[in-house]
Amino acid sequence: DCSKLVTTSMDGMARVWDFNTYSGGEMPYAFTEINDANFSSVSITLHGKIGLRLEHSEIQIANLMDGKTINRLSSIRGELTNVTMADSGKFVAAFAKDGIGTLWNTENGRLVSNLGKFTGKSFAEFFEDGKKLVIADAGELECNCKVWDVGRGIQIASWTTLPGLTKIAVSPDSRTVAIGLGEGPVLLVDLLTGIRSGSLPPDRGAVADIVFDKSASRAVVSRVESSDLLMTTHAAVWDLKTCCETIRLQEASSKDGVQITGVGFTPDG
Repeated sequence: DCSKLVTTSMDGMARVWDFNTYSGGEMPYAFTEINDANFSSVSITLHGKIGLRLEHSEIQIANLMDGKTINRLSSIRGELTNVTMADSGKFVAAFAKDGIGTLWNTENGRLVSNLGKFTGKSFAEFFEDGKKLVIADAGELECNCKVWDVGRGIQIASWTTLPGLTKIAVSPDSRTVAIGLGEGPVLLVDLLTGIRSGSLPPDRGAVADIVFDKSASRAVVSRVESSDLLMTTHAAVWDLKTCCETIRLQEASSKDGVQITGVGFTPDG
């Protein structure tokens, strides 16, 4: 309903912002600060939960409003490098430093299935309905992608694409995955067949974030361009039917103390 927004910062702090309040000044909106743990991943879900990662290899599922722990996933071995939660709040995919991926049920704290061992940095995104999961293993020579049926705990599709992966995103209609290839293009790929349906051209900087709008007809892409002395970030909105840029947001520079670290659409687009 566009009334709240949850953010995380690099110090592990999570904040829930209330857009029904406005007071002006440096912090114009009221917010609830949740600082009892090191948050690595947050998600507003139907159940009002947040997925988070702790340093001692434990995932906690916490209430979005008060930060209180609802459940713990503590049977995970090894340091975690990536945690992704389904929008339903029911499942969490966790990837450890040793390359092992696992799928967990947040409601009973049990392991659903082992997702396998991955050689490179792993990226994962759930489909909007939470019933499927796409995993991209960013190897040096190629990127291996797998689609899992979460409910049955089985792999239902696999395909490979170009190396250089830095970000993936799944469209709300669960048909397309956008694959950001560093300073190269953003590929639009059919989730089940691996066939490329389009490509957003390369731009300055490496792809940092990709978000679809609810209609799956547009995407906003942010990129980071770094040098020894300066970091510049910028974002643009793309029409996915024509693969043409429609809006470019104002560039941000570390020289001015500003960086774009994440992008997104409100639910109404």
